[in-house]
Parts: sequence; structure tokens; C-alpha cells
Amino acid sequence: MKHAIKTFFFATILVSSVTAQATTKELAEKYLRATQVPEMLQAQVDGYTDQYAKGQDPVYRKRIHDFLQRTMGWDALKEEYLGLVQATYTEQEINALLRFINTPLGRSMQGKNTTFANKLAALSAKRVQDISAEKLPTGDDSQDQADITATELIVTKVEKFQSGDQVYFTGEIQNNSKKMARGVNVEANLFLGDRFVDQYSTYISGGIAPGASRLFKISCGCKGNPPAEHDSYKFQVIAGY
Repeated sequence: MKHAIKTFFFATILVSSVTAQATTKELAEKYLRATQVPEMLQAQVDGYTDQYAKGQDPVYRKRIHDFLQRTMGWDALKEEYLGLVQATYTEQEINALLRFINTPLGRSMQGKNTTFANKLAALSAKRVQDISAEKLPTGDDSQDQADITATELIVTKVEKFQSGDQVYFTGEIQNNSKKMARGVNVEANLFLGDRFVDQYSTYISGGIAPGASRLFKISCGCKGNPPAEHDSYKFQVIAGY
């Protein structure tokens, strides 16, 4: 009997020692800030902006920067990152990582993370641009014609919806050209009276065949950050090849 009690006692200690505590949201954010994730995301936004807006005027550069900030900045991704950390690491692991970060070697590595993220973003953006600029051989002369014009990609069936601080639009893009449309972007330009006040956009993945159409959705603003006050809007297809 004593042997059984002793065995149960040690088994209980063993199980308790390996039981993982779930990471709290507060600890997850502490870890992300300690590892400079907000700064790295900002560096990526700035790096992509530098690459995509290279040689462009300040207005265009701001449009690109604001778009990237809304889609891949810290405020846009914070909740998703917190969820990933909580789902991936235990409290014990996070605390161990934080202890390492506070060592001289850990601080040295953290000091280089933002620089690394900035260079990585610029490299990735350049690679995407280089590949996007290439024309794939199709064997069809019609595919080598001039780019599809904006007037051949028509935005139709637009509807506006609002939920709290977020406004979003749904609609359809009709391809009236004789070519496959690829790399299509749609802009929603918001106006207050005659004054342009805000802009949002979305990318249509894949292609739109000649005579076909694709649905789209553009989200404007988020919780605590609504789009600018507006009373009208206009849509424009800004890219297509």
C-alpha cells in the first residue's frame, strides 16, 4: 500500500512538472513587444513603400504607405499575432524566451531585427516587381497586345454596407476586353462634397477571362479607426495586364 501511494505521489509530481500553462494575452503582447515585432512590421511597411513607390511623387507614395499600413501594419495584425503566439507557445516557453532576450546576446540580436526586416521587405518587394514585370509566353499573339485599358474593366453592382466603425463595399468587375485580365486592383475613392478624403483598395487574385466577371469586396476602416467622413464615392480599376 505504501509503495502504491509513493508511486502515485511521484507520478503526480511528474505530471504537474510537464503540464503547460496557457499563454495569456498580456504575456503574448509582452513577448511581441520585447521581440520588436511592431517595429519589424513597420520596417516592412516602410521597405515595401520604398520599393513600390520608388521615384514616385509624395502623394502616390503616401497612398502606397497608407495602404500597406492598413493591411500589414501592427494595428492591422496585432490581434492575429497575439492569437498565434498564444496558440503556439506555452507560458513557460515565453518566460524562457524573455529571459534570453534580456541577456547581452539576446539584446544584440533584437537590435538587428528591425534592420533585417527592412532589408528583407525591400528584397521581397523587388522580387515581386521583377516577376510581375515578366510576360509569360502563351503562344497566343492576342496575349502580347497592349495592356487592357481601364475602360474595358467595368465596376458594376456596387453596394455599400456599414458595421460599427467599418464600412465595406461589394461589387463586380466585368472584363469587356478580348484578353485575360490579370493583376487587377480596384480603388474606392471617398469624397466629402467635391473634396477627396480617403481611399481604399483591393486586389483581385487570379484572372478575369474575356467577357467574364469577378466579385470583389473592399473594407474601409476597422474598429476604432473608421474611414474619413464622406458623402459619396467613386470606383476605379487601377491596374490590369
